[in-house]
Amino acid sequence: MRKVTVQDVAALAGVSPATVSRVLNGGSVKEDLASRTYAAIETLGYEIKTKKKHNISREHAFIGVIVPDISSPFYSEIVSGILKEALLYQYEVIIKSSEGSQYKEKECLEQLSHLPLHALIYYPMATIDYLYEIDIYKQIAIVIGGRENISTPFSHVYFNNEKAGYLATKYLTKLGKKRIYYLGPIHELEKPITSIQELLSLEEEPNKGFYVSLKRLEGYKKALSEENIPFDLELVSLCGYTWQDGYEAARAIITKMLDVDAIIAVNDMVATGMLKFLKEQGIRIPEDLSIIGYDNRSIAEISEPPLTTIDQNAYELGRECVLSAMKQLQEHKIESRSLDINLVIRHSTAATNL
Repeated sequence: MRKVTVQDVAALAGVSPATVSRVLNGGSVKEDLASRTYAAIETLGYEIKTKKKHNISREHAFIGVIVPDISSPFYSEIVSGILKEALLYQYEVIIKSSEGSQYKEKECLEQLSHLPLHALIYYPMATIDYLYEIDIYKQIAIVIGGRENISTPFSHVYFNNEKAGYLATKYLTKLGKKRIYYLGPIHELEKPITSIQELLSLEEEPNKGFYVSLKRLEGYKKALSEENIPFDLELVSLCGYTWQDGYEAARAIITKMLDVDAIIAVNDMVATGMLKFLKEQGIRIPEDLSIIGYDNRSIAEISEPPLTTIDQNAYELGRECVLSAMKQLQEHKIESRSLDINLVIRHSTAATNL
């Protein structure tokens, strides 16, 4: 079988070979181009070879990476960070996308198990039981990315989602907001958790760290409690991740006539979809209603108005996962690391006029 080349990847992604090269070396590339490039890499099975930066003598080895959606700008940034850091340690990186399927996730684990892996960086859907079924994963460094402390034998690197929910809510209360709608992300399962009651039932589960929605909600509830604002289930729901999901969520919120004065959205894309619907209804942002997004993607800066948002550095998350894997390999150190987040204040939020 003919070996897949950079030119093949470029042709499938609809980009230039130079763009593919920049992506592979962790260079600056527009989000959509990087996403298309990573999707082509995964589709074609292109093996990413990193350049040698250290004179380390050891056998040829790989870092395996499994993410839920390689075409997602969020995960493509994570992969860029992984590639950049792996470059320093002479590892080849093999990327697999589970495409939001637990079955495909298991298939990815089986495929990677046939390679001489030294480490696996794994962003699981809802269970890591498959890891225990394959012998190689008992012998190599494992880093669970994006999930909080779901299994003690492995290292974890994740964002502080509770703090994110807290910061967003606390800021809105300081602006005088009392009716703050929390729109959490539907957990990425083949059978998604779509009701807030179902999500709340998981609060005592040992693996609740899987659920980003739940951690953000804990921060939301804490901030409300500190301001003596009662928690109201009517002001909480779950949503998908797209612009259209945001548009429809805004329609549902307005239809319920809940007298909302602020919304915390799933991500920046959802927030921009909400902005579109609300403007169509003559609702002014931020004069009538404030909105906060998540991720601090480029769309947050160019939306109208520019979005106040939670900044999560996906690129840094990827880098830190590699560093955590190296600590396991070199120091036999298992760690749990929470990466900090920040609130970026722009023009989609404003104080309530009393």
